[in-house]
Amino acid sequence: MKVKIKLSLFFLLLIFLNQINFTQQVSLDDFEKSDGWNVFKSDGVNLTVVNDAGLKGNAIRFEYDFTKGTGYGGIQSALGGPIDLPENFEFTFYLKAESSSNNFEIKFLDSTGQNVWWVNNRNYDFPKEWKKIKIKKRHINFAWGPTSDQ
Repeated sequence: MKVKIKLSLFFLLLIFLNQINFTQQVSLDDFEKSDGWNVFKSDGVNLTVVNDAGLKGNAIRFEYDFTKGTGYGGIQSALGGPIDLPENFEFTFYLKAESSSNNFEIKFLDSTGQNVWWVNNRNYDFPKEWKKIKIKKRHINFAWGPTSDQ
């Protein structure tokens, strides 16, 4: 099964910093270029990352094909390096896909790379048209790692 997933720009990944009476937006990446994104995948999975048309401007598109029926694959970026998150934050981006239901995971690593937090959507129904995705702090859970500071 060959699948196409696009991540679009237009403040695709933003942090909303809620402060006194205003919201400050900080863009971590505009998702317009596939440069700087690393591909990881299991055996039996073909995965490519290319530039494509986005909601506005360009987008990152990655295509995966489970040649053996199962596996995993994804893309990873440091998004400019470590960031300090405020108490109340939100990540937003736009997503569109030509895919059947599948797991859709977003992972966050600490500076050691050993502790992982995630949003784990099992049997996710990918949107066929551009959809704004919001990930609030309360949606992110500790996944694994040696830390006791969760």
